[in-house]
Amino acid sequence: VPSTLLVYDYVISIDREIEYIWNRPRTTTTILYLIVRYFGTRTQPAFVSVFLSNVSGENLPDILAGKIFLAVQGWPSCGVLWLVQTILQLRLYVLYDRSRRVLLFMGSGFVVEIMAMAAILAAANATSGC
Repeated sequence: VPSTLLVYDYVISIDREIEYIWNRPRTTTTILYLIVRYFGTRTQPAFVSVFLSNVSGENLPDILAGKIFLAVQGWPSCGVLWLVQTILQLRLYVLYDRSRRVLLFMGSGFVVEIMAMAAILAAANATSGC
């Protein structure tokens, strides 16, 4: 069902995407948008294949199954999430008249979040044998 909704979203919004993204000059925001929109789509089959395959039990040891899960799901998901947050923070920065205070507040919170998420994923990698 999610894949069907994703394709449906692409079909109904392709005309607006061509008008507002592809026919305009490239900016940082449009490049980030394209990465999020199409990288997320490209990683979905990898996520599905890992979840639907029998990666534990007698086929693979549990340590290797954990490595595969973290490599396929953990880091790419965080990367897409961070890109989406970057886009939203750029929008807020512009909405608040390019206020340096808002930028510093959001930027410092974002850096703390990235460090925490990276530490959690690194700890998960260490405990799974990655």
